Amino acid sequence: MTRVIIHLQGDGSLPDVYVEGDAEVIWVSDMTPDDRFFRMSNRPIPDDLAADLRNGPISQAGDDPAKDVRAHTALAEMNGEPHLKPVD
Repeated sequence: MTRVIIHLQGDGSLPDVYVEGDAEVIWVSDMTPDDRFFRMSNRPIPDDLAADLRNGPISQAGDDPAKDVRAHTALAEMNGEPHLKPVD
Protein backbone atom coordinates (compact mmCIF):
# COMPACT_ATOMS: atom_id res chain seq x y z
CA MET A 1 0.00 0.00 0.00
CA THR A 2 1.27 3.47 -0.84
CA ARG A 3 1.11 5.84 2.11
CA VAL A 4 0.98 9.63 1.70
CA ILE A 5 1.62 11.79 4.77
CA ILE A 6 0.45 15.43 4.63
CA HIS A 7 2.05 17.50 7.39
CA LEU A 8 0.37 20.84 8.12
CA GLN A 9 2.79 23.12 9.96
CA GLY A 10 0.14 25.55 11.22
CA ASP A 11 1.79 28.64 9.70
CA GLY A 12 -0.43 28.83 6.61
CA SER A 13 2.25 27.55 4.23
CA LEU A 14 1.75 24.64 1.87
CA PRO A 15 1.94 21.35 3.73
CA ASP A 16 4.93 19.05 3.63
CA VAL A 17 4.11 15.90 1.66
CA TYR A 18 5.92 12.63 2.33
CA VAL A 19 5.34 9.43 0.34
CA GLU A 20 6.06 5.77 1.01
CA GLY A 21 5.80 4.16 -2.40
CA ASP A 22 4.99 5.67 -5.77
CA ALA A 23 2.30 8.35 -5.90
CA GLU A 24 1.58 11.66 -7.57
CA VAL A 25 0.20 14.23 -5.15
CA ILE A 26 -1.57 17.29 -6.55
CA TRP A 27 -2.73 20.19 -4.38
CA VAL A 28 -5.93 21.87 -5.64
CA SER A 29 -6.69 25.41 -4.47
CA ASP A 30 -9.83 27.24 -5.53
CA MET A 31 -8.40 30.34 -3.80
CA THR A 32 -6.00 30.78 -6.75
CA PRO A 33 -8.08 30.10 -9.88
CA ASP A 34 -5.26 31.04 -12.30
CA ASP A 35 -2.85 28.65 -10.57
CA ARG A 36 -5.30 26.08 -9.21
CA PHE A 37 -3.24 22.87 -9.53
CA PHE A 38 0.14 22.37 -7.89
CA ARG A 39 2.17 19.16 -8.08
CA MET A 40 3.72 18.51 -4.70
CA SER A 41 7.29 17.24 -4.40
CA ASN A 42 7.44 13.77 -2.90
CA ARG A 43 9.96 13.26 -0.14
CA PRO A 44 10.65 10.30 2.12
CA ILE A 45 9.10 10.40 5.60
CA PRO A 46 11.61 11.84 8.12
CA ASP A 47 12.71 9.40 10.84
CA ASP A 48 11.21 11.43 13.71
CA LEU A 49 7.82 11.67 12.00
CA ALA A 50 7.91 7.96 11.09
CA ALA A 51 8.56 7.13 14.76
CA ASP A 52 5.63 9.31 15.84
CA LEU A 53 3.39 7.52 13.32
CA ARG A 54 4.47 4.11 14.63
CA ASN A 55 3.90 5.04 18.27
CA GLY A 56 0.90 7.36 18.21
CA PRO A 57 -2.77 6.77 17.51
CA ILE A 58 -4.08 7.75 14.08
CA SER A 59 -7.54 9.30 14.23
CA GLN A 60 -10.10 9.48 11.47
CA ALA A 61 -13.19 11.56 10.89
CA GLY A 62 -15.98 10.56 13.24
CA ASP A 63 -13.71 9.05 15.92
CA ASP A 64 -14.16 11.92 18.34
CA PRO A 65 -16.52 14.75 17.41
CA ALA A 66 -14.75 17.14 19.83
CA LYS A 67 -11.42 16.53 18.07
CA ASP A 68 -13.10 17.03 14.70
CA VAL A 69 -14.45 20.39 15.88
CA ARG A 70 -11.02 21.45 17.18
CA ALA A 71 -9.37 20.48 13.89
CA HIS A 72 -12.04 22.32 11.87
CA THR A 73 -11.65 25.39 14.12
CA ALA A 74 -7.85 25.37 13.73
CA LEU A 75 -8.11 25.06 9.95
CA ALA A 76 -10.61 27.92 9.77
CA GLU A 77 -8.30 30.10 11.89
CA MET A 78 -5.32 29.26 9.65
CA ASN A 79 -7.35 30.34 6.62
CA GLY A 80 -8.60 33.51 8.33
CA GLU A 81 -12.21 32.31 8.18
CA PRO A 82 -14.87 32.11 10.90
CA HIS A 83 -15.38 28.68 12.41
CA LEU A 84 -19.16 28.99 12.21
CA LYS A 85 -20.91 30.41 9.19
CA PRO A 86 -24.52 31.65 8.88
CA VAL A 87 -26.95 29.30 7.19
CA ASP A 88 -29.12 30.71 4.41
